[in-house]
Amino acid sequence: MSKRILIVDDEPEVLRLCSRVLSEADQGYTVVTARSTEQARRHLGSQAFDLLILDIQLPKEDGISFLKYIREVQPDLPTMLISGYPDVSAVIDSIRLNVRQFVCKPFTVRALLDAVETSLRA
Repeated sequence: MSKRILIVDDEPEVLRLCSRVLSEADQGYTVVTARSTEQARRHLGSQAFDLLILDIQLPKEDGISFLKYIREVQPDLPTMLISGYPDVSAVIDSIRLNVRQFVCKPFTVRALLDAVETSLRA
């Protein structure tokens, strides 16, 4: 059965790239995208996911705040963070919130696939 992945990022080109790469991967992931935490909440409320890929920098609500919410409602949802602007405090917060992988933008296709595979295995 295909693993279901929710990607939350406000950059349409990042969503398109990640969605295409993961959908076409040998594992045949099923990908759902959201451009905001509001959209992500709706998806999470209506379907189950095996992995959340979350950007740290989002409009209205940053990724770390959203991740704190996720840990309250779905504490075991594997999560990986992506960011073009990583900082030490975000990395520390992500470790405390049990993030499995942290990938910096721009990333390669191989780096994305490796991080997803590792996140799903852990």
